Amino acid sequence: MRSQGYRDSRYNFPLNYVDNYYEIRRKNTIMMGLNCISPCDTCFCSSRDAGPFATSGFDILFTDLGDTYLVQTGSKVGEKLIGKVSGLFKPATTADKEKAANLEKSSLKAFKCSVSPDAKKKLPDTWESPLWQEESATCMLCGGCNFVCPTCHCFNIEDIVNGKQTSTRIRYWDSCQFGGFTQMAAENTRRTQSERLRQRIFHKYVYTPDKYNGASGCTGCGRCIEVCPADIDITHILGRVTQNGK
Repeated sequence: MRSQGYRDSRYNFPLNYVDNYYEIRRKNTIMMGLNCISPCDTCFCSSRDAGPFATSGFDILFTDLGDTYLVQTGSKVGEKLIGKVSGLFKPATTADKEKAANLEKSSLKAFKCSVSPDAKKKLPDTWESPLWQEESATCMLCGGCNFVCPTCHCFNIEDIVNGKQTSTRIRYWDSCQFGGFTQMAAENTRRTQSERLRQRIFHKYVYTPDKYNGASGCTGCGRCIEVCPADIDITHILGRVTQNGK
């Protein structure tokens, strides 16, 4: 839910530009969420103020109480949808709400990963640190970290020639971890994988907060950790950052 709000601001906020393709799809999307009562081992969303329970960004939100679900609406769209099948629901009891609150408390205690709030402040001091080369040494350039990330939104645009007089313009997801991402006609501004890894971390934890009123480019979902075949762990990297690159 938190990442959806981030994407909305990226596609509709900068320079007052509205991405029509994104806007059309977004307006026809209903956001339904399920609160997390059992965080996975790689998740650290609690330290990013993004979970485990959602507080905004949803049309309908469910909490699994075992034999039933506590259902919350967060918009008129959600209320309208619930109203169409009102026979499936009954008013939540005080006991239902208390159970949900207790589930949130137990979920918060179950996290095994976290990121220090000092990471953003200390990152600029690690610009020349050897940690970037060390941490990127095993990277296979698969781009998995970007493609599973709920906030990564970089893309490429390409014209595909169909014939002598026609072509098709396509837009597709790209990855800042690919060697050709910053390749220009005569220069590549990030030639090494260490530079590309550093860019990915700085973009999420420094550039985005500085540019968008403190908004974070990382929700702490841990997907990048889980999918990485080289076992590159963003929490480990930021842990080293808070220890001044050690």
